[in-house]
Formats: sequence, structure tokens, C-alpha cells
Amino acid sequence: MRVANFEDVKYLSKNLRKCDEEELKAFANLSPQSALTQGLIFSELPIVVVNNNKPVAMFGVVPEGDLGLIWFLGTDELKDLLFLIVLFTASSVLVSEGTTCLVTAPY
Repeated sequence: MRVANFEDVKYLSKNLRKCDEEELKAFANLSPQSALTQGLIFSELPIVVVNNNKPVAMFGVVPEGDLGLIWFLGTDELKDLLFLIVLFTASSVLVSEGTTCLVTAPY
């Protein structure tokens, strides 16, 4: 994992999971490019998950007053890292509606 950048946004926006694209459309009528760009700009510390030097997911927390809006978007390649992501998110208490399709994705 590392700090995300605009090149990650470009790659991920073309490779997001179908369930993430559908959620973005239903929830906020956002394109993958727009959602990832906003996440990169407004998150305190946007992080990208990398596998074999390729971005497979991006996440962050957007400050909202005393709270934070947690988001997580990924590619189909994320299923190869599911166990590690679940351990990381559980240990970081990173729980969000955006991860719902992550834990229910078929293998």
C-alpha cells in the first residue's frame, strides 16, 4: 500500500468492479473517474492497494465535521487479495457500505 495519486485514479477508473460502478451510479450518480478524483482530493490520506505494481483498490476517509466518510473502491483483481484486505480493514476498523460487494463477491 502507498499514498494514492492521479495515475492510480486514471487506471482504477477504467478497471473498477461492476458492483462499485453500480453503487456509485445508484448512490450519487458519479462516474468512477469523478468518484476516485474526489476521494483523492478530499481524503486526509488516500491510499492505494497495489499488487504486482498495479493498483487494485483505493480508499480513504473524507473529513465531515467531527466524523469521517469512509470509502473503498476496487478492481476485480481485489478478490486475489481478499484475505489480506479483510484482515487490514478489520484491524483498522475500516467498515463502510462501499465494501459490501467486496465481501460478497463470487470467486
